[in-house]
Amino acid sequence: MGNYTQICSIETGNLTLCRIFSITDNKDNKKVFEDSDMEYVYFLPNASLTLRVVDYVENMAFLKGASLTILHQVNGWVVRIKTPYVLSPMDDTNVKAFLSELGTPFHVAVRLEMVFWSLDIGDSPIEVMRNYRVAIVSHGTPKSNAIESFRQEFIRGLGYRPETLA
Repeated sequence: MGNYTQICSIETGNLTLCRIFSITDNKDNKKVFEDSDMEYVYFLPNASLTLRVVDYVENMAFLKGASLTILHQVNGWVVRIKTPYVLSPMDDTNVKAFLSELGTPFHVAVRLEMVFWSLDIGDSPIEVMRNYRVAIVSHGTPKSNAIESFRQEFIRGLGYRPETLA
């Protein structure tokens, strides 16, 4: 077929997932496919830790331009950081270490993979929430005020503060 480049860096238990980053056609040396983003998906138990992740993404220069998607579930929060570029091995390790201190790597089921894909292709968060029945708190540029607003509205609606909103 041609030349291809791959990077294997996503480890899930005993499984290492490889992503193909570019495929070049042999005939005219033209790139047929290119995907140079990196993605980190973690589960966090409460809003306070989720706010720390938002702060981290906002303040780390090497995450400039990263997209942050935050979903609320009954038992906690799912946070996805997606960069439009490949991080250096050191920065990649730093992000994983920081996220691992706060939460656990999250295995994305097919339904959530479709949620992320729909958001990535430009579907509105409202439309995606309606179609997949998920609570999207924030998508795109990191916004800590979105989490705070969600937390206040949820608490007001319930009449008490669940542990996941602490």
